Amino acid sequence: IPKAKSCFGCCSLDKGSKFIGWFHLIIFSLLELGCFVKIVSDITLSKEKQARRFVPLLIFGIFSIYIGTMFLIGVHRRNARYIKWYIAYIAAISCFALIAIIVFTITFAVSDVFGYGYYLIILSLLTVLLVVSTNFFIVVFSYYRENKGALHESEEFKGIY
Repeated sequence: IPKAKSCFGCCSLDKGSKFIGWFHLIIFSLLELGCFVKIVSDITLSKEKQARRFVPLLIFGIFSIYIGTMFLIGVHRRNARYIKWYIAYIAAISCFALIAIIVFTITFAVSDVFGYGYYLIILSLLTVLLVVSTNFFIVVFSYYRENKGALHESEEFKGIY
């Protein structure tokens, strides 16, 4: 895994990790707000079946907000346990984006389900997700690796990782 010396070349890994945590919380809070508004409007308009489609997104968003909050607490309190959870979360998101790009490309090659325009839009969004999540992973993992000695873990969890 490559090691970053700074966050995107402009600030320290500590400030960059805090920026990543706040960026994560803001993006997923906006996603949750939009998802909640969509669900409420669908229920109000008696479209419960359409509202159910957004429930997994709502659950994923709540989980992401929780992970982002724990990451910010871990960075501010210098608690390695919370930072490790975020590293695992970002690694999973990066793997998901890579797998989605591969599956989506194979699906498009086999059958033109969505059309070329939708394919380019979705592929572009997945590529941006992959690049951003990989950069976030590298910065946060570098921060964790650089400060491993200074970060503390509670005694009860020391043997788990």
